[in-house]
Amino acid sequence: MKVIFLAAVPPHKLGDVTNVASGYALNFLFPRKLAQAATPEAEKAARQRLEKRSRALAKAEAGIGVAFAALQGATVKCPAKAAPSGKLYAALNPAAIAATVQETLGVTLAPGLVAQLPTLKQAGTHPVTLQHGGQHATFTVTV
Repeated sequence: MKVIFLAAVPPHKLGDVTNVASGYALNFLFPRKLAQAATPEAEKAARQRLEKRSRALAKAEAGIGVAFAALQGATVKCPAKAAPSGKLYAALNPAAIAATVQETLGVTLAPGLVAQLPTLKQAGTHPVTLQHGGQHATFTVTV
């Protein structure tokens, strides 16, 4: 039976058109909405969905490139209370650093990039490197 995958099911990727056993399609893929029967209309709709998704990904990549250009070499100051030894009373978590970056530079970081930010527990200057795909940006966080 010829099906179009609506989700990634190893070894198949989203949008793959493949012949599979009819029992596998009817009992596993279709009930879980992982695939649909490959009719000419469904194939056309699947191609349109993939094109729309690729345009959205390209737009997101361009946005990340602009954000990385703004972050490259920048210095962000995050105020925090610290003991005389320099240890922070409350660690600066990635969400707090992302909020300060947005306030200071006007750059909104995607959730995947926020997850790459470190948790800072010491006052001082900390270099931070973000990566996405082949792009990277290095900036400094001063606590």
